[in-house]
Amino acid sequence: MRTKSRLHAPLEGRDEWPHIMAMIKLSFRSLLIVAVLAVAGCETPVNQRSFPEQTFQHLPPILLDVREIDIVHLFEPPLKAPHIEHEMPVPPHIAVERWVVDRLRATGTDGRAVVTIRDASVLEARLKQLGGIKGTFTTEQSERYDAKVEVVIEAADGKGLRSANAVAISMRSRTAPENATLRERHTLWYELTEKLMSDFDQVFEAQIRKHLAAFLK
Repeated sequence: MRTKSRLHAPLEGRDEWPHIMAMIKLSFRSLLIVAVLAVAGCETPVNQRSFPEQTFQHLPPILLDVREIDIVHLFEPPLKAPHIEHEMPVPPHIAVERWVVDRLRATGTDGRAVVTIRDASVLEARLKQLGGIKGTFTTEQSERYDAKVEVVIEAADGKGLRSANAVAISMRSRTAPENATLRERHTLWYELTEKLMSDFDQVFEAQIRKHLAAFLK
């Protein structure tokens, strides 16, 4: 049974009233969509946030007696959970590649060094929550991010008379509070890569100087 509104007198064009109401609702929705888009357009996407470039140019180069240095990526980000490398401002595999470019120098006339990135993963793990009244009034750590890089370098001269290799593994973890914003998480991930690579730099250089001494200049 259809009810009639007493707020509107039965004026001329009464049959058009449902159509008019529909147009008003459509206009309201259109204005709402425009307003939402305008607000969204004023915000800078988190993925485009500017972070300082992570480089190693301030460190002295490691001179290798080879003609060329190649980088091989065995690790490729899966682009799905629990991996988060693709969401990070500076993914570890990109940081390792930058390390090789900044720190290693080919200064020989023959021979080759190959740097293989075996692992450069960052995994997100959900942490158990307290729950109950205590959990309600406590800001808990809700996720842990476990980062790992494993890199090997192999060097050989052009005549096959000398060869050597060195391996470096570095790991770091950070936790994030449950109320962390996406921007705060990006900052945490940036710092995680920074600390991870600081460890890696020390370990890998020490391994190279120990095991590739015959190729150092």
